[in-house]
Order: sequence, then structure tokens, then C-alpha cells
Amino acid sequence: MKQTTRHAATAALFALLTLTGLAFAQETEDKVVESEVVDPLEHLRTLRPELDFTAVRSAPAEGLYRVEIGAESFYITADGRYLIAGDMYRIDADALRNVDEERRTRRRADMIEALPEDDAVTFTPPGGAVASVNVFTDVDCGYCQMLHQSMADYHDRGIEIRYLAYPRGGEESETWDRMVSAWCADDRESAITALKAGEEIPKRTCENPVARHYEMGVASGVTGTPSMVLPDGSMVPGLVAAEELAELLELSP
Repeated sequence: MKQTTRHAATAALFALLTLTGLAFAQETEDKVVESEVVDPLEHLRTLRPELDFTAVRSAPAEGLYRVEIGAESFYITADGRYLIAGDMYRIDADALRNVDEERRTRRRADMIEALPEDDAVTFTPPGGAVASVNVFTDVDCGYCQMLHQSMADYHDRGIEIRYLAYPRGGEESETWDRMVSAWCADDRESAITALKAGEEIPKRTCENPVARHYEMGVASGVTGTPSMVLPDGSMVPGLVAAEELAELLELSP
């Protein structure tokens, strides 16, 4: 689904403010919830058939359920009358825990682990990597270009950079086509380097993972590039200097 379509679907969800007649059975956190009487999705699909409605799941808070529509999640009250947008926080004795971000972190780690090894365009330190970071990137993004220009600094700290494609303009953009060409090049590392230097490369097409990476970025909560995903699945948005990234990865100076 294209980004514009996702945004339209998400916007349409906010119109569903007066749903009634939904009875849910409580289960453990993150489990699919089944209706005790009728399919709880039936009314939603009737009202908004264009939505990519995937599941209703139990939530950590009593009386709330998590609704998944595509890559988006919302909360719905047990009586079906109210939808709540935004992350849920749990108040512990010593901290606030973002339970939605914890769930996204687990999901990111699982999705990246499932990727084929050669899906990413990888820049490995000459002496070998002590840590690897996946980066959602756009070759026409200024901060992405700055990150690439600092590749030697990351390598000096033993950090491997694995690029995943996230052309911000979506499938209809020229950037999308350029990134497909880079992933289809004989030397993908050189092609990415050329594009991030403002150079052109031969246009190519082939079976490629650009759409898969883009969908993964949407599902991971990427809102801009670069977005770094650490080994545990946590995401750090924006340009992070090599020294700071090494601290986040708890690497020795």
C-alpha cells in the first residue's frame, strides 16, 4: 500500500467514534481477542471497508483493547464507543514505560532478523565489525548523505552500517527509482556512495527489496531518515554521530 493510501486509511479511522455492540473476551497481552457474540470486525468493515483492518488484541490496561489497522495501532474501549490514538504508558514505581514502543522494538528486531542476509547494502569496517546497525535511508536525504560521509568514523569504532531502503516520497518518486537502480547494480556499495554524493548511476530494474524495506519502515514507525535500528530493535531517529552511537551500543572507547 502506498504511503498516501495509508495516511488516508488512518485518517478515516478517526471517524469511527460511535461503534456499539462489540463484546470482547479478555486474554493475555498481545493476543488476538475474539468476540463472545459476533465477529467484532464485522461492524468496522461495514463502516469503513477501505481500511486494512487486521486484528483486535487485548491491551495491558483493563477495559481497553488494541486495534490494528495496517501498521497503525489504536485503543478501543470495551463498549466500542471510544477510540484512543497514541502510545500507552505504564506507571511503574520508578519509571514510565512506553508499552507500545516496547512492542514495536520487539517487532522491529523480529522483522530485521527475518531479512535475507544480502537484503541490505552493507558497509563493514575493514578490521571486522563489533556491532551492526540497520539504517533506514533515503539517498536524497541531506542527513543521510552526511551519515554516509562519516562512514570512516563509524568504522573506526567497529560499527557496521547496513542500509535499508526508505525513499520518503514513496513508490511514485524519482528517489524510489534511483534506489531500485542502486540495489540492482553490480556493485551496490559503489552505487549508493555515488547517489549520496549527488551523482547519477545507470537506471536498472530487477527483483529487489525496496518495497519490502519501505513497508517494514512504515510498520516500524519510521517518520524520517536516517532512522537507526539498534541490535535490540530499538530505533534512534535522525543523524547520530559515531561517538554517540558507540555509547548507545556500549562499545569500549
